[in-house]
Parts: sequence; structure tokens; C-alpha cells
Amino acid sequence: MIYTLDKLLYHGDYLYKYFLVYNGVASWDNGEWAGDPNRELTVDTTMKVEDVWATLNPGISDVTAGPIISVYPNPASSVINVNFFEEQNIDRIEIYNLTGMLMKSVKGIAGENVSIDVSGFSKGTYLISVFENNNVQTAKFIIE
Repeated sequence: MIYTLDKLLYHGDYLYKYFLVYNGVASWDNGEWAGDPNRELTVDTTMKVEDVWATLNPGISDVTAGPIISVYPNPASSVINVNFFEEQNIDRIEIYNLTGMLMKSVKGIAGENVSIDVSGFSKGTYLISVFENNNVQTAKFIIE
């Protein structure tokens, strides 16, 4: 699940975290971390904030724990490059927008790197998921 929120904020400083109301009870057990630090945001002009919190499947990990070495350039405009630790037999790569819509799927990837055309994507934040054997690794990138 990927959560998004549109909220009108007045000029100023804000502290926040994400949590879920589960069975009618708001609890940090169902959200991010308990205690500090909070996420911080300063609103000084009209702005769009793209911040992500998602509950991810157990096989999804961060950029240091899977086949991905890097996703660049980040931010990108027309092409993103994905480099792997070694030559991989990737089942597929999928790119999602922040509402969870599948934007692109690429199959049949072998080698240590791949370039993906994202020139038709709108500006914003996207998630790229790499499926290898029974594992999935997800990273975030931005289109400007």
C-alpha cells in the first residue's frame, strides 16, 4: 500500500510522521517509528511536497540490500539508468507513480546495467521495482 495526502498548509514550520488507524486505534505500532525525530517541513511559498510512506512487501529492501547499485541521474528528465552489482538475470523492472499506478514494465533484462526511457512521464516522484528470482528491490527517483 502506498499512502498519499493532499493538505493545504499555511506558511510556517511543521513536524509530522505517518501512522495508521487500525481497527479504530491510532498506533505507532502500525506506522513509522515511535519518538523523535519527526519529519520536518517548512512552507514558505506555494509548493508541492512529494513524500512517500508505504508498507512494502517483505522482499522489498533499500538500495544497499539488493541487486541495484544505483539509479541515475536522479533527478532525471528523459532516461534513467539502473546499475546492478554484477551481471543479473532480472525478471522484470516496473515503474510506479505515487498512487501505485504501473507506469512502465520492462522484461527480458540481462547484464550489469539498463537504460529506461521515461521521457513521457510527468514531473514527480516514482518508484522503480526490480524483480530478480523471488526478491524485489525498490528505489525512488524523481522526474524534473
